[in-house]
Amino acid sequence: MKPRSVSDISQPARLSISKRLLAGTLVLVTMLMVTASSSEAQTESATVPKRDYFLSFSFLYDGDFDRGARAFRSAARSGIRSTEGRWIDSICYATMMGECMYRMGEVGLALEQYETALKLFLVHQNWMRLVDFPAVIEPSRRTLRRPITWGTSQRRTLMGHVPDTVSITQGLFRTLQIGKQTGIVASQQLFPIHAKEIARCTALALRRRREIMGPVCRYSPLTIQLLDALGRRPALPNHWTQSWIDLQLGIVLASVGKEREAIAMLQRSMLMSGRFDHELTPMALLELGNLALEQNKYDEAGAFFLEASISAAVFEQYDIVEESLAWGLKAHLAGGKQGFYAPLPLAAQWSRTTSRMLEAALYVAAAENYATLGNVADANLNVQRAQQAMRRREMSQGNLGARLVYTSALLQFQQGNLTAGRKFLVQALAHQRKASARLLQLKLADVIGVAGARTDRVASELYAATLKDPTEKDWLLQPCDSLNYLMTPHEQPLHHWFQILLQRKEPERAFEVVDQIRRHRFTSNLELGGRLLALRWMMEAPQDALAEEVWVQRKVLEGKYPKFVAHSIDARAIRGKLAELPLIPGEDDAGREQLELLKRLHELSGVQEVMLH
Repeated sequence: MKPRSVSDISQPARLSISKRLLAGTLVLVTMLMVTASSSEAQTESATVPKRDYFLSFSFLYDGDFDRGARAFRSAARSGIRSTEGRWIDSICYATMMGECMYRMGEVGLALEQYETALKLFLVHQNWMRLVDFPAVIEPSRRTLRRPITWGTSQRRTLMGHVPDTVSITQGLFRTLQIGKQTGIVASQQLFPIHAKEIARCTALALRRRREIMGPVCRYSPLTIQLLDALGRRPALPNHWTQSWIDLQLGIVLASVGKEREAIAMLQRSMLMSGRFDHELTPMALLELGNLALEQNKYDEAGAFFLEASISAAVFEQYDIVEESLAWGLKAHLAGGKQGFYAPLPLAAQWSRTTSRMLEAALYVAAAENYATLGNVADANLNVQRAQQAMRRREMSQGNLGARLVYTSALLQFQQGNLTAGRKFLVQALAHQRKASARLLQLKLADVIGVAGARTDRVASELYAATLKDPTEKDWLLQPCDSLNYLMTPHEQPLHHWFQILLQRKEPERAFEVVDQIRRHRFTSNLELGGRLLALRWMMEAPQDALAEEVWVQRKVLEGKYPKFVAHSIDARAIRGKLAELPLIPGEDDAGREQLELLKRLHELSGVQEVMLH
């Protein structure tokens, strides 16, 4: 039978065929889309760290740090393991578990996690050389969700687009049997990873470890290993990823006391390819601010902290926004700036739709600032706002909650409520005993000194750094930790230091340590570690009984608290009148005058005592 042409086919038949062809085409397209979607899903599910790791950040930014630590620990169970142990994705799990512990005040446990992450980095230190990175970075098309309201960046830079996922060459080991012979064969495959998150967590672990260990960090064998590894710049040469190495190396250089080299590295790390800001730029700016603050360059530090907060907001890194503005306030106060730190209320308003942790922290900082200015009403208002933001969140039991309690103690003292103030202060100090990096540093230094892990010279230097009394700057930047240090007995490390000085034949310094032991034994049993007694003496002793630097401090405090000076003048006048009266007057007018003068002196002394707190 002769085949029919298309024109011979009837209209209904042609429609039926068209429908079948269209249906078949749709099925084919759907299958291709499903296949592509399935392929993308498989790639995403294979990428490490996995999705549950990134979901865990919601607990961190919401202020539920214990839940966050558990979530990151749960995510770590899906981490990659091999015959060599855990892989580079576990750098992220360990770092973020440490970060949650750090924010709850568990500095010892946090340090263990940070060091776990850094030891993994050392095992896999060349991982960036195995990644298939793009050759160049393009400008990002990302737009801000919300405009930044508390400041304008003075850095005219572009934001670079760093891929979220890249592939790394990974070796896989499998058993191969040929006849009766069995062997291990290594095969290579490309594996998807979140490289920039791994680099960020490495830098965060380095930064927190430096902060927690303080002067002890430079003498740690792990620090020396990290300096050696990063000094060999384990990344592709002349590549934009070198900025990640610059940041990490800059932090380690700061850890060993090479501040000038560290600053140069950190400044270079801020831009990729000399043009683009990237996800690690906020951390670089924050570290530059910290180094400037350590060098007493307060205006410079404040500028870096403000820039860090703005850059962090661009990249939605709310933890760095919080930390940058908290340190920005400290730089503002340390630099003697008058008035309120302007970014705080604007940033607090901005944070209400971004991060509960950030919102609470900014209200706490505002309360601290108002308390310093003596503005009790606004300070109390921000305390209430912070309490509202912290409600039913674990951050109220962590470092942030302790700062709020300490500020509440100051406000109670300023309002003359000594009993309530002391109650809040006891609560704040109870938290600080476990959260104190300074006490941990002393413990680590004592371990080195007793074990003889370093030379006697190094041990003596460490004891000198960790056993010194809090400075004026310490009281300004870390008042609760400074007070906690004075109130915590640490006579045993002082004895160890004394023995080392005798071995080094330094009798003059050994005698100074003996005097420090006696003084510490006495003051650690006094109220507030002897701080209150020292303030009483400084403010009321005659000038010839005070050292010149103490007299200068007294004049500064007198300028800050003129009411205290007025009460002192009145008290001295009353004591002068009392000296003119008989020591044991009768029941005449002189006796009644003495009682009135003593009552007035008691009232003035009580007011001054409140002000000293």
